[in-house]
Amino acid sequence: MSEVPVADEAETIYELRDELARDAQAYEDAAARSLPTEASDDAEMIHVRVADDGVPTITVRDGWLSAYEPGELAGEIMATLGRLSQARLEAWAVGAGEALDVERRNTPVPPLSETTAGKVKAALEAEKDESVAITAMLERVLTMLDDIADNLDSGFDEALRKGQATAAGTSSGRSVIVQVAPSGDLRSIELSERWLEATSADQISREITAAIAMARDQTPPSEGPLDGTALAAYQRFVDDHDALVRFLNGKD
Repeated sequence: MSEVPVADEAETIYELRDELARDAQAYEDAAARSLPTEASDDAEMIHVRVADDGVPTITVRDGWLSAYEPGELAGEIMATLGRLSQARLEAWAVGAGEALDVERRNTPVPPLSETTAGKVKAALEAEKDESVAITAMLERVLTMLDDIADNLDSGFDEALRKGQATAAGTSSGRSVIVQVAPSGDLRSIELSERWLEATSADQISREITAAIAMARDQTPPSEGPLDGTALAAYQRFVDDHDALVRFLNGKD
């Protein structure tokens, strides 16, 4: 069986690294592109706008009763939000495709001393007894892996539960009841039909806005999907490689 030359293996690794780096640049560019922020229903009686934080503003226009029955309004609001979400997804997909088609230069490979592996190596070499330091580092790695394995299922279950959780908001007379996700997405809306028949479009819009604001106020901020789980301690290593080096070296 013939062996693959080491030089060829290294070349393959560098090519893969360059491809991943180019794709990462493309997706970063796509994420930075503007997306649609507004949509209306076909009858142009409902207008929705999404702010940068994901919170929607819903405007019901005068004359909406000529297009919908009171019992249909809540469903049409959710359908209009769905239309906007679809438009945003399609725009992102187009932007990602265009970004991937752009010719990009390969990013230079950083010096070994600036990589996580290089920093770990330097930390070990700085110890008085490198062999003891290596053993201690391996023990910390094994402890971390055991901890992650023990809490992986429960951590992701908790992250999923948090992502699916909603906060309720109501208008002053409970004529409007909404459920809002931590992301700001409106998950559901209930409207009193009797109230709708006797209320102006402006008042409907104001009370929906107030109910959404109440729900947002009841949504606790989250630093990340694993925040509050047993895996939260390791989440920071993803963005802060120096923290990982300090942890491996027993300095954190």
